[in-house]
Amino acid sequence: MSANLEPKVGWYDEIIPGSDNGMHFTIGKHKISAETLYSMMLKDGYINGAQIRLMSCRSGAFSNGAAAQLSKLTNAKVIAPTGDLTIFPKNYNGLMPVIDGQFHIGRMETYPVGKFVQLGE
Repeated sequence: MSANLEPKVGWYDEIIPGSDNGMHFTIGKHKISAETLYSMMLKDGYINGAQIRLMSCRSGAFSNGAAAQLSKLTNAKVIAPTGDLTIFPKNYNGLMPVIDGQFHIGRMETYPVGKFVQLGE
């Protein structure tokens, strides 16, 4: 978990870079499937069915995208951004609009274009 991310009670936080098309995750130059991420989360202490805050750019952009796939695998509610995501330190006082006190979703050089979406139960 990022040192900048404030935990939210009742949620499992997963931070992993998303892909340009929102259909998988990335680690370095490697594509990571929702199945592989799910296995990694289980090894890291994730309990099946726990709600997930997925911090992964564009992962919530499509109803069959990476976040939706993870929701089906875990049988859990997943919230994920539809656009680019930046995590700021708590109480960030910069010029960019911040959502929920800590997040900016959208293209930083233009206008916010994304939002968090809920997938699953």
